[in-house]
Order: sequence, then structure tokens, then C-alpha cells
Amino acid sequence: LKVWFKDRVVLLGDSCHATLPTSGGQGANMALEDSFVLAQDVTKHGSDLNAAFKEYQDIRIKRTSDIVRLGQK
Repeated sequence: LKVWFKDRVVLLGDSCHATLPTSGGQGANMALEDSFVLAQDVTKHGSDLNAAFKEYQDIRIKRTSDIVRLGQK
């Protein structure tokens, strides 16, 4: 997905970067990482959820994209 959030809704884990079952549990690991980063960004930005969600996506998109690509090889 190009955008992981809209208004007050944000996606994490397999809903925005699904991995194949052969990825050895990476989907669950990435969901935990996503939730940690998301919590940090919401705490940092307070009521500005758009800024928090954008920063979360910006931080996570490269790592998750790399892991999804590696799982497809």
C-alpha cells in the first residue's frame, strides 16, 4: 500500500505489508515493531494524529518492504 492511514484509522502488520507464510514468522514480528513505533509517534505528536501516522509510515515502509521482498525469493 502507498498510504497506511486515513483520518483516524491506521493500519499495521499484515493489513499493510503482508508476508508469505514461508517468511518464518516475520509478519508477527513486523506487527510488533509497527505497534512500538506507532505508540512512540502518537506519544510524540499527541493530538496531531496525521503527523504521527505519517511519521510511523515513513519510518516503517523501507524495512517492511525489504522484508516482504526477501520473503518472496
